[in-house]
Amino acid sequence: MPEEKSQVQQEIVWGRNSVLALIEEAPNRVKKILVAKGAHHQSIRRIQEACRACGIPLQQVDRLTIERNCPGVSHQGVVALISPAELHDVAELVRFLPDNSKPGLVLLLDHLQDPGNLGSVLRSAEAFGASAVVIPKRRAALPTGTVLKASAGAAARIPIVTSSNLLSALDRLEPEGFWSVAMDPQATEPLDGRPLPARMALVVGSEGFGISRPVENRCDERRKIPMGGASGSLNAAVAASIAMYVWKRAIDKAGGAP
Repeated sequence: MPEEKSQVQQEIVWGRNSVLALIEEAPNRVKKILVAKGAHHQSIRRIQEACRACGIPLQQVDRLTIERNCPGVSHQGVVALISPAELHDVAELVRFLPDNSKPGLVLLLDHLQDPGNLGSVLRSAEAFGASAVVIPKRRAALPTGTVLKASAGAAARIPIVTSSNLLSALDRLEPEGFWSVAMDPQATEPLDGRPLPARMALVVGSEGFGISRPVENRCDERRKIPMGGASGSLNAAVAASIAMYVWKRAIDKAGGAP
């Protein structure tokens, strides 16, 4: 039975590049663009042209109005009011996967909390060829304006799938030939030890608590990133990016780039 669809509350996206990327990639989500009076940067002109082409309302307002909409951030004189973002249900996950004969990468984030980390992960996931990113419906960062900006627009392009728990997503990936790999600094097997699976479900834990025990137990294997120093572990976004890069490099060498 499909899980109910999740939505993010109405959000605001700020910054010239993020707003332009949103208009170009998902114009149907944009309700209105607010531009500060006197803003004449070349990117602002491109935003104005894109709004005319897509039929998106654009309003020039004073900077105080911009500040009220997104206080304390570097908005660069432009914000986009966006409709609630529909997140794909876990029942739809299979349709984003490549054919069984091809390599594939799906990233599963176990209650990642920080929006900046989520944005960075989404940006890397797109860069390294992930087919989808799976996040929990509750107690986790969702694709807000902060996430879209940190992802350089990738949050509007890569499929983001929500599930009541990651076990449900893993259950759907296994019949499609995916082998689940949990990133765990306490694992004995290094990330670049044995070859990573061509169809990989990469599981990364939260910033403070790592991967939950039920999810970790469900994974087919655990890998670690060998490292020195005294910190003991890497930032979740950094660890995920390194793991995806190692997978992508191996797939490219094998001549099977997704």
